[in-house]
Amino acid sequence: MVMSNLCDVKLVLQKRNLETGALLHHLPIEIGSVYDVSGRQKDSMFFIGFTSFLTVGITYQCNLESRIPGMKVFREIVVPGFDRNEFRVNQVFVPSKDGTKIPMFIVAKKDIVLDGSHPCLLYAYGGFNISLSPTFSVCRIVLARHLGAVYCIANIRGGGEYGEEWHKAGSLAKKQNCFDDFISAAEYLVSAGYT
Repeated sequence: MVMSNLCDVKLVLQKRNLETGALLHHLPIEIGSVYDVSGRQKDSMFFIGFTSFLTVGITYQCNLESRIPGMKVFREIVVPGFDRNEFRVNQVFVPSKDGTKIPMFIVAKKDIVLDGSHPCLLYAYGGFNISLSPTFSVCRIVLARHLGAVYCIANIRGGGEYGEEWHKAGSLAKKQNCFDDFISAAEYLVSAGYT
């Protein structure tokens, strides 16, 4: 059996024993999102649809009969002129006003100099138990590549990244936590020299 779950807003794929649930292997995957898994119950081969900040779309093929299953690119969507190796994706954990660690993804060119001179687009949602996961956007890549901008997603409270408690911690009378989380993320980007 293959299991997919989030751990600190990062996707984890695991091969587990169907009868006992015991972990057999972690499947290697970069920071991103799985949008489709398909296969037949009796087959050992299955396919995973994947996207990330730097990957438009890949279909991976995986054979569960392999002792250590790997993921082989079966199909890939390519954007002409785009080189994913020009960029890097980092995840940091920023302390909010009350000390809660807020995960944030930062996408920037690899050769960025952290001198505070770059424009930055910081995005968050923090509502309705909706999780923000890594996905590809041509607009964000154009922003980073041609304008030297930094693109960030802060996974503030109110979303679904850590379950119902995380959602409730940014709802109703606790909505201020969302704003505090966002402000803390912005302050981190300034203090770290991104913008």
